[in-house]
Parts: sequence; structure tokens; C-alpha cells
Amino acid sequence: KSNQVRDLNKTKAEIERLRREKEGLREEIVLEKEIEFSEKLKAEKSKIRGTVEEEYTFKLRELEKQLDDQKELAAEMKRKADQGSVQLQGEVQELELERVLRELYVHDEIIEIKKGQRGADTIQCVRNPNGAECGKIYYESKRTKNFDAAWLKKLREDNQTVKADVLVLVTEAMPSGCDGYLFQDGIWICTFWQVRSLSMVL
Repeated sequence: KSNQVRDLNKTKAEIERLRREKEGLREEIVLEKEIEFSEKLKAEKSKIRGTVEEEYTFKLRELEKQLDDQKELAAEMKRKADQGSVQLQGEVQELELERVLRELYVHDEIIEIKKGQRGADTIQCVRNPNGAECGKIYYESKRTKNFDAAWLKKLREDNQTVKADVLVLVTEAMPSGCDGYLFQDGIWICTFWQVRSLSMVL
């Protein structure tokens, strides 16, 4: 019996030891799982953060690109508006020149050179009261801030087709040092406000 009691106590002790090991093993497994879960969670967070940062970076780049495109578009629109404004000013002076000539010379034929056609702006076919043609005056109208001597050469080249008797450059910007109208390289040069008196003389 003593041996049996001893064996029983030994067995109980072994069972208790195994139970403690089992509890310890369970706690160890739980700890490992917790650590593994934490690592996975950290990895997922890092992945999500990376994805979000990547999406944010792309979104930021898209917005920057849109902003750059809008700036370029605004600059292009401003450039076209400025260019259109200059063209409009020039066209207004051309139309006013034609109106003045028609008003002053009711017997003459005032011919407009259409946009896109080669040549200057206006041809004045001078006629006497009987309708006979006496000659032609060829007008080029310029409304810019700076005078360009190349205008004179172009007007002479354009006249090779028209073959007018008199060439007139009506310009807002006169040659340097010139206050009144002048005759230069075979062309009369005057401002719009001088064209009435000059045209009468011509």
C-alpha cells in the first residue's frame, strides 16, 4: 500500500507538473499569437500608410499638374487676348480710314483689301466728277507703338500688283525724330489725324 500511495502521489505530482506545463505552454502560445498578430497588424498599418501616402502623392501631383495646366491656359488666353486687342485696334483704324476717305471723296472708289488677302489695306481710285479715273492711292494702316522701317519695303512690294501712283503709310508710331508727315523711300508717312489734309494734297 505504501508503494501504491507513493506511486499515486508521484502520479498526482506528475499530473500537476503536466498541468502547469500545459498552462505555461498555453500562455506561451497566446503570447506568440499576440506577438504574431501585433506584427501582422503593424505590417498592415505600414502597408495601408504606404498606400495612402502613395495615393496622396499621386493626388497631389495630379492637382499640381492641373494647376500648371491652368496657369499655362491662363497665360495663353492672356496672350491671345492681348494679340486680339492689338489686331482689333488695327482693324478699327483701317475701318475708320475707309470711312474718312468715303466721306471726303464721294466720287472716288474706296476698295477694302479683305483680311487674308495679300496686300495693304485700302485702295483709293481717284475719279473726277465725270467718273474718269485719275490715278490710285494705296494706303497701309499701322497701329502699333513702334515704327518698323520694314513696312515701307513691304508696301512697295505689295504695290507691284496694284501699281498705284501714290503710296501712303498711316501709322500711330512715326519714325524717330519726326513730328509731321514726311516723304521717305517713295512713300508718304503720316498719322491718322494727318491723313485728311495729306490726302487732299495728294
